Amino acid sequence: MVNTLNHGRTSTEPGRERYDRESADRCARHERAVEQTLRWALEAAAEGAFGDALEWLRVVEVVDVILPPGWERTQQLWVLLEDEQHAGTSRAAAKPLSATGAISAPA
Repeated sequence: MVNTLNHGRTSTEPGRERYDRESADRCARHERAVEQTLRWALEAAAEGAFGDALEWLRVVEVVDVILPPGWERTQQLWVLLEDEQHAGTSRAAAKPLSATGAISAPA
């Protein structure tokens, strides 16, 4: 089918390729932004700032609607730890650690 607004060129020519490339670039930038936001959440949790970590997760939820797989469990843990901090319990200093003792992203 010929698009007459493009002077006889079909929609699969350079304009469409440019749109596809720009769309792919946008998707890649979006993924990098989500990954950086999750890193900020992990950094906040590593410092014991679970409220801040949860705020970073909310940013991801606003942008992506849902968290990436595995992050819901981490979010639930941080909610519990934040609640404990506010309650003043001794477990408030606990941080989600990997087997090596470093903060890690969910599996």
